[in-house]
Parts: sequence; C-alpha cells; structure tokens
Amino acid sequence: MPACGPRTDQAGRGVHQVHGDRRGDDARDRSSNARVHLRGDGGTDRRGPPAGVHVATHAHGAKGIKAAVEAGVDTVEHGTFMDEEAIEMLITEDVTLVPTLSAPYRIARNVEQATKESLRKSGPVYEHHIESFKQAVEAGVRIAGGTDAGTPFNYHGTNSTEISFMVEHGMDPIDAITAMTGTAAETIGLEDAGTLEAGSYADLLVIEGDPLEDVSLLREPTAVMKGGEVVAGAIPDLERDR
Repeated sequence: MPACGPRTDQAGRGVHQVHGDRRGDDARDRSSNARVHLRGDGGTDRRGPPAGVHVATHAHGAKGIKAAVEAGVDTVEHGTFMDEEAIEMLITEDVTLVPTLSAPYRIARNVEQATKESLRKSGPVYEHHIESFKQAVEAGVRIAGGTDAGTPFNYHGTNSTEISFMVEHGMDPIDAITAMTGTAAETIGLEDAGTLEAGSYADLLVIEGDPLEDVSLLREPTAVMKGGEVVAGAIPDLERDR
C-alpha cells in the first residue's frame, strides 16, 4: 500500500492516496469533511480519479468512506466506523477493504509507552474497528492484507501477525492468507505475483506444520525462498527425518 499521507508527486507512477476523514475520537463526527480527490494544484474535489490511477483512502468514519467510494476509490484502509450502507457500497462498487487491524492493537497494548495523543485517538477505536471488520467479513467484502506499518509500535515485517488478527476476528485461515498475498498483489496491480504457481513471483515461506490449522506458524518460517533460491534459514532434509 502507498505510504501514509496525501502525496501528489507519485501520480505519474499511477498512485494517488487521500485521507477520507479525520482520525481518532472525532472520526465519526467530522467525516463529512472528507477529501476524496487530489488535484494537481493541491485542491480537492469529488470527481473520479484519472484513468489508470490507483486511489487508496485512509478512512475511519462511515460518511468519509461512503464519499470516497462514490468518488471512485479502489481501496479503503481502516474502515473503523462503517455502517451497513458503507459496507454494502464496498460490495456493490467492488472496493477493497484493507483493515489494518494491527494499527490500533499496537497502541492499545502499549499503553505505558504510548503518547497521550495516540491513546486519545486510538483508545476508544479498537473495539469499533474489530466490529466493523467482522461485519465486513460476514457481508462478503473483498479484503486485502495490510498493517499500516509506521504507526506507533507497528513495525514493518509483521504481516503474519495481521493474518492472525484477521483469523481471530472472523476470516477463514485460507482467506486471510490469500488476502495478504494474492489479493494484496492484485489490488495494487502486481501481475503474476502473490500466488503459489509456476511463473508467479513471490517470496516463499517454508514452515513446519499446516498454517490452515495454526496461522501463527507463519511467524516462524524454517526457510525463506526468493526466485527459487533459499535466502534465509534452511529447508529440512525430509529424507533424513523419515
């Protein structure tokens, strides 16, 4: 996913990102201030994005989410305070939800180290976020994995933990794994990536066990393969272990 914050300098590379509403405890009340499209002069309006430009919106409140969907965004990051209408719009308009369950969790679980501002914004948000995610899963919203890395205590490389959160809160293991791999790649326009098949490009994790039975196994791979070569760890000698 594109880095956090509105950027116009990446438009030439097919990327636009807008913030759909304010964060924190006022997200529900002020989401009507949504900025749903960036113009070249830095202004905003509600027109659809240019052809071929992927638009992601970091949106919390239902009003902001609905305004963004109406404007033609491709993905909604967070989706914290969605209502039934917002969820239905995501399905009808084929907009992908990137729930980023890791972001509020990290702050909620690091209360002693978090700043007062972070706690003010995220404290009452976490439970709402989980409930919105559960409703989206049950309704059949298309979901792609993403962590919103860079928010407090939320570091890069924790994708497997996000998968665990998605499973814990309603997704089937295979669906959560697919959301973080194939669906995520497809969502941002990466062809021939994120799937386990001949000719597809992806880092391959080798684990001991069945991740469909225990997705936490993904956090401790035995080896990592890239381009057909082992780049970390070692593949077990299956013949020797028999």
